[in-house]
Amino acid sequence: MRTYGNGRLTSDEACRLVSDIIEGQAVLTPKPARSHVFAYHCHQLGLCFRKTRGVSSYCRAAKSLFRAVILGTRLLEQVPHRTQKLVPFLLRLCRFHEQWARSPDSWFLHPEDFDVTHASNVSVLLNSLIRHLFVRFEMPRHWDAVWYQEGAIDYAQLEWFVHVASGQSLRRARGLPLVLTKQATHAMTLAPDDLSLFEVMRWGQLRAMGADRELCRQLLKTRAAIDFANDSRLWEPLFRLMIRDPEFRPQMASALVEYLGMRQLGRADLEYYRFTRKTLRSLRREMAAFYREHPHAVWENHEVPVTRVLPQARKRRVYNWPGLRSVQGLDEVDSCSVRWCLFELRRSYLLESEGRHLGHCVADYINACREGNSSIWSLRSFRGEGQRWEATIEVYPKLRAIVQVEGYGNTRPSEEALAKIRSWAKWNRLRF
Repeated sequence: MRTYGNGRLTSDEACRLVSDIIEGQAVLTPKPARSHVFAYHCHQLGLCFRKTRGVSSYCRAAKSLFRAVILGTRLLEQVPHRTQKLVPFLLRLCRFHEQWARSPDSWFLHPEDFDVTHASNVSVLLNSLIRHLFVRFEMPRHWDAVWYQEGAIDYAQLEWFVHVASGQSLRRARGLPLVLTKQATHAMTLAPDDLSLFEVMRWGQLRAMGADRELCRQLLKTRAAIDFANDSRLWEPLFRLMIRDPEFRPQMASALVEYLGMRQLGRADLEYYRFTRKTLRSLRREMAAFYREHPHAVWENHEVPVTRVLPQARKRRVYNWPGLRSVQGLDEVDSCSVRWCLFELRRSYLLESEGRHLGHCVADYINACREGNSSIWSLRSFRGEGQRWEATIEVYPKLRAIVQVEGYGNTRPSEEALAKIRSWAKWNRLRF
């Protein structure tokens, strides 16, 4: 049996420890039986699962994934948190556990094959795990970078990865920042691996319009690379002018983008720039005359947000599922004339609305509710004409137990709301 944690903890004991942490049963103490790196990862894991009971599908997926990582690699033992934030990374994979193509238990790499002290080998192991879990068909390597985001996580990119990994076309994914043609999606598969996902989208768009690789490289260095909000009125007409002119030099792309961005986006009082009867020669003359009059002009709009446009012709599918007949809701008025309502959410759009109001990911439980593995309830209070979302409750039907109670932003609800939930659970004989 392989040892874990500087030779003081077996791999099976490490798996049981992690399982207890996810179930909320382990109490972490500074025992010498674990290495400092492994103890820190366990501490981070305990912070993520301090409010759960370990019976939801998400918790079961997390236990299966962490067990596979412990038995197959030494990542949690040798890779410190400052090198790679492993626990948040693995939990992001668990967030999409319902779209896994394969079980983590079937993923195995011999621990002696890689020296995990090198960051490149850590990426090899993690990329192998990503593709084992999600990828059904071959896809370009630049997609793997969406899982290594830092700071605020853009989950839309992760959803696009799962969508493409399942064998579907990226053109049918929701929330894309631009409309992709078949030629553009094909050109994206041939893009360089050192580009981000949004830069790959711009690369595919430019290649489909007829731009050569040198022009694409120059344009990706400019601020127009990921400014998809001004495509139709500014950047696409400029790109077409550059591509159609056989005498255009790609080294001039940066100056033209800077000039048009300053003229149009740097000043909100100017009307839309008109490309009617424009040529690159006239555009260069106009740019030279402008800089002669304003030699110190600069484009002050440094940050370019990435906007996503949902196709209007595509309707959102609504899912319905039966509710729990053995559990009754709550509708009462307390002594302070506050009305409390607790009811089950049985429509997909209701879960999405609940997540928007409370700022959490309850919309990810739609498939679990459809399969009967989870039941989501909403507690709301009415004071006068105002309505307030107090908490979201997840009930595990098979055990008749409340496994999660989350307030705004996954925080602890108010004591008044928790008292109502305890009273409701006692009335319906639910474990809480």
